[in-house]
Amino acid sequence: MKKIAFVILLFVQISIGQTDKDSLLKRDFHLFKDEVIQLTETKLHQIKQQKRGEVTKRLDDDEAIKILEITKKYGYLSNYRVKSIIGEEYFIDQLNVHLLFQCFPEKYKKAAYLLLKAEYKIGNIKRCDFGYLVIDILNVKDFSVLEEYGIVVTEEIISEKSWMSRFECLDK
Repeated sequence: MKKIAFVILLFVQISIGQTDKDSLLKRDFHLFKDEVIQLTETKLHQIKQQKRGEVTKRLDDDEAIKILEITKKYGYLSNYRVKSIIGEEYFIDQLNVHLLFQCFPEKYKKAAYLLLKAEYKIGNIKRCDFGYLVIDILNVKDFSVLEEYGIVVTEEIISEKSWMSRFECLDK
């Protein structure tokens, strides 16, 4: 009986926490929207400018900490979540938080992974989206791990100098 009460209490706490995050996001989104969009655009520009095979330009420490703080307070800013809570569509293509997490410095990747895992567990990140984040943040090489997130390898391309895999999400 105590276990059932504990589970119910835990579920209520998670639900209340999520409701609070959603309310905060709706209330405060205008305060950080432009900053996150500008950061995304800067990283996209830097990635387009880099040479093929070069390591993706990383966020600096302050930028990484800012994204972690925003995510911790407001939840993961996926396009579908922001659109459903805020209702604004004009900036959705400019908001790419997944890209920002791809650009995390090595020393913050574990913190990012733990935060994103918590966001996935409460439903702020779709299963395949979390799987792709796992690939990018943890530099996963054993792709069989990704099956639990609905991602399978559809093709492997091997050349003399490189190796690449293509992935597909089964949750379409």
